[in-house]
Amino acid sequence: MSNAIYIDGPIKVISRVQINELKEKAIKSNNGRYRYCLHNSIDDDVQNMIIAITSDTQLLPQRRIGSDKSFSIIEGELRIVVFSEEGQVLKVVNLTAEDNQSLWISDKYYTLTLPLSTVAVYQEVITGRFDNQNDHPSWNVDAQLLHSLTS
Repeated sequence: MSNAIYIDGPIKVISRVQINELKEKAIKSNNGRYRYCLHNSIDDDVQNMIIAITSDTQLLPQRRIGSDKSFSIIEGELRIVVFSEEGQVLKVVNLTAEDNQSLWISDKYYTLTLPLSTVAVYQEVITGRFDNQNDHPSWNVDAQLLHSLTS
């Protein structure tokens, strides 16, 4: 996996220094993202990552069938948009240190991750092995809706 660093050892601690380094790596990366992997392998049953993402990153709605996921904010502000299979917005959740700090989502929903701060750092935990086969919907997010979600 590109833009990823696996943390070795049976006990893994991420320090403030490492968070700051992760943010710098995300800013300098070609896609605006960088992550620490706390799991040992893409074959692990749980994928546990600390991710830094910049505000100019553009992601698509996605889901992984059979893989629930949770998000917990560490720094900055992140908006998670939850869509139905048909593309209807079901819920918009802002994750911040001051308010909603964690979110769990079933595998039947699509999510769109939108960083609202210059750099947001969050923990994402996904059940199931990594297979790089995200399910992207057949529908697109309307440009006007996307603009309203990022404003």
